[in-house]
Amino acid sequence: MAKTSSSLDLNLVRLNRRKNLPLTTQLGDSLRQAIQTGQLPRGFRLPSTRELALQLSVSRTTVINAFDQLVAEGYLTSAVGRGTNVSFRLPEESLMASLQRKDSPGETGTASCQKNAKPFSSFGKHLTAVDSGYLNPLNEIRPFRAGIPALDEFPVSLWSRIVRKTWRMVSAQDLSYGSPEGYKPLRRAIANYVRAFRGVCCDNEQVMIVDGTQQAFDIVTRLVLEPGGKVLFELPGYQRARLAFQSAGLQLVHVPVDLHGMDVDFAVQHAPDARLAYITPSHQFPLGVTMTLERRLQLIEWANQNQSWLFEDDYDSEYRYAHRPIPALQGLDSGERTIYVGSFSKVIFPSLSIGYAIVPRCMADEFRNALSLVGRPPSGVDQI
Repeated sequence: MAKTSSSLDLNLVRLNRRKNLPLTTQLGDSLRQAIQTGQLPRGFRLPSTRELALQLSVSRTTVINAFDQLVAEGYLTSAVGRGTNVSFRLPEESLMASLQRKDSPGETGTASCQKNAKPFSSFGKHLTAVDSGYLNPLNEIRPFRAGIPALDEFPVSLWSRIVRKTWRMVSAQDLSYGSPEGYKPLRRAIANYVRAFRGVCCDNEQVMIVDGTQQAFDIVTRLVLEPGGKVLFELPGYQRARLAFQSAGLQLVHVPVDLHGMDVDFAVQHAPDARLAYITPSHQFPLGVTMTLERRLQLIEWANQNQSWLFEDDYDSEYRYAHRPIPALQGLDSGERTIYVGSFSKVIFPSLSIGYAIVPRCMADEFRNALSLVGRPPSGVDQI
């Protein structure tokens, strides 16, 4: 039963006016310690703020602020007509109960969640069915790791100078959210680059800055595919793309890859109604073959006839031992059914998290709106 006495042992309160610490903080610390050690029992009713202020020779505001802080922390409860009392359940006990629930065997993760909450959506169920743990890269830098550039050779000092120079030129406007499609001068520079070196046909407005290829996967699948839609996918192919499509509830049609690239005849025969084809034509991942011109034209013809889409992942065309790279498939597609995607993860470093999607003109507005809804572009200063 709660004690109703408001007689407080003033020896529990230690105030030192010489200390460089507010009296409110000292009073709160003293009461908190007395509660934690049991010197102020649970349910104990404290004197009124006015009465305690007189007893301690401090202002009433000091006492009110100390009480309010302890109420916010959970050590005290306060109600009109009932005064201020020590809580029956202290915050430490609530924390321990929470930790015990998390540590209970057999009650972790999805199993625990499903007992106390509504089932996941179909999208959530697809996500829980996808095991992407083995894709998480190790921090160790070592040879022959797919998709990781030579980070130990990165010119850190040069990059640091560029960063310092950029920050000296940054304006207040540059620190705002920016346009959802990204920093305009960067988009213009990308458009100039891919036109000159990759044979891509585009204007500046078709270039969209994304925070990596995975975000491009996410947006494209939402824009052009319904759950259960078919995607032509290279076999073998890029695992992160496969998991992204599977988590969206899409049906993958695995198409063999030979010395000429994806076998388009096989694809047309087995899934003529597919709505999207994911391809790495310049340097197939992971086999490394280049899709022939004949296969490229055949795939473009299929996409235009069926009003389907091509997702061209040009992930590392900057790297070549000899000769210029073969131009991108997108430049051959006069029907504008190709979404061309690249990133700076290989030529700069992965944690920069800046990529780009060059979308058909008919998709630009929808893609831009999607970007504004699913997230903001990468750091504006990094883009500069």
